[in-house]
Amino acid sequence: QFSRVLAVRGQVLPSTLATVQLEAEFEDGSRVVGESAIPQVRKPIRSLHLVPRVVRAVPEAVEALQSADVVVLGPGSLYTSVIPNLLVPELAAALRTTQALRLYVCNVMTQPGETDGYSASDHLKALLRHAGPGVVDCVLVNDGRVPPELLARYRQEGAMPVEPDVPELLAMGVVVISGPLLAAGQVVRHDSARLAQVVAALAVLGRSFAPAGTHLPLGRVLAMAQRRGRAGRSRSAGRAGRTTPGVGLA
Repeated sequence: QFSRVLAVRGQVLPSTLATVQLEAEFEDGSRVVGESAIPQVRKPIRSLHLVPRVVRAVPEAVEALQSADVVVLGPGSLYTSVIPNLLVPELAAALRTTQALRLYVCNVMTQPGETDGYSASDHLKALLRHAGPGVVDCVLVNDGRVPPELLARYRQEGAMPVEPDVPELLAMGVVVISGPLLAAGQVVRHDSARLAQVVAALAVLGRSFAPAGTHLPLGRVLAMAQRRGRAGRSRSAGRAGRTTPGVGLA
């Protein structure tokens, strides 16, 4: 219904149709229930749970994960947006068994009350701690600098740029793609067009495009995809005996 009202391109599926709440347990052992209440406590989060803990996934969502070419996790609030979907057991299981390339797009800024002081590897550790191993192949991190005037404003709100600690990520056995990902404007956020380029490139390259523990600059990944796309079109044209039009990554 939301998709129809908002004229969404593509398909939007919920993780579950069950009525659920989020419960956070903090490092001091205290707990709070409610998505909006969790960041307000302003304590380090130890773990997150659904209430009730076991719910059924929407079958179409499971099928979408299993048939996808690329699965993108994030960007978004780590504990109250990204992780909750993976607390549905069937979705986490589908993510572990899918043949799709699984990309985690790390946030560019920390979120007060959720990820204070978190580096990129801290984000990934929290995700794997809740969803289990084997759900992420590749991590995309921003290495562009936040303009000083925006940085000062975000500091007043308690937010800081997420450190792209590439060596720590590589030690976790993932492929790391780094590059400037910030959009121009008065808020710090990802450039949606650049993210689309990355996802399109990874769809061309496939899951085994680089060994685990490899660090690649964003520009190199886009160039690899362009070469792969040109090679594929050349083979197709040779078989057909004519030139075929290409599809750009932009």
